Amino acid sequence: MLKKEYDKMKDILKLDGCEVVKNLVNECIRQCYVLDEKLVKVLNVPYAKEWGIYDEPINWGDLTCYDVVDERDDKGIYYIAYIEEASPSCVEFREYIKDWLKAWGWEVNPITEW
Repeated sequence: MLKKEYDKMKDILKLDGCEVVKNLVNECIRQCYVLDEKLVKVLNVPYAKEWGIYDEPINWGDLTCYDVVDERDDKGIYYIAYIEEASPSCVEFREYIKDWLKAWGWEVNPITEW
């Protein structure tokens, strides 16, 4: 969901921005997978290499965004997304998440942790 769409519908649909961001982050994570010939979810290696996240220390089996909180500053609202099963050193992975959410109009600071 684009941020501008959320802004228009949040009061009508009682949408929580944190929940929307959490779902979007998890959708970005799902984009890193494909189904193999046995319909088992596996890492999409070419996609992960294209985004520079293939070699980062990530447990792809359990990677998930488990919490999002909203914060406010002088520029407005932004979100902090907590993602487990990725090392805090995963700079490219955090940028991947941040860039996708920014393209959809959301200001998100991803935090990765084991």
